[in-house]
Amino acid sequence: MPGEHNRLNAALAIEALKALSLTEEEIYPALASFPGVEGRLQYLGAPDGIGIFNDNNATEPNATIAGLKALDLGSKNIILIAGGADKMVDLAPFALAINQHCKQVFLTPGSGTDKLVELLHGEDISVSLLDGLESSVSAAYSAAAPGDIILFSPAFASFAQYKNEYERNDAFLAATDPIINPPS
Repeated sequence: MPGEHNRLNAALAIEALKALSLTEEEIYPALASFPGVEGRLQYLGAPDGIGIFNDNNATEPNATIAGLKALDLGSKNIILIAGGADKMVDLAPFALAINQHCKQVFLTPGSGTDKLVELLHGEDISVSLLDGLESSVSAAYSAAAPGDIILFSPAFASFAQYKNEYERNDAFLAATDPIINPPS
């Protein structure tokens, strides 16, 4: 699981398990095999050398910024899929992070998306507004090259298009499934 925040979580888990009298021999193999939690920088696979991550539970900009930092390999190879309903937070740090870490952005509809587009206007990054996750996933995959990362990390609430984040998560997984598991 990538990211400084995940390393901190792992360190805290280790200390908690030691406090419960588990040994390092019991802790480390389990921790090493832990796949992570669905929707939290969840690695879905790398078809054609393109890494795909599901960070659906990043429902506010700071969570998406953490995901961008966690996956940045220093080569601006992240294609971000984000967007949704505004949570009334300052989007300037998010816009800055997008410019620092992303090569391209695909945004889904919502009031937060509308505000973010205004901040990204005129920046040196490709920003596309699409009608939903299926078209965003398709466009992101078409734009990606081997070594790129597609990160779905919405940064906003799901209410612009979905009844909740779980429905949005399922829609993203459905959109990526044919890419990750192509029909034979």
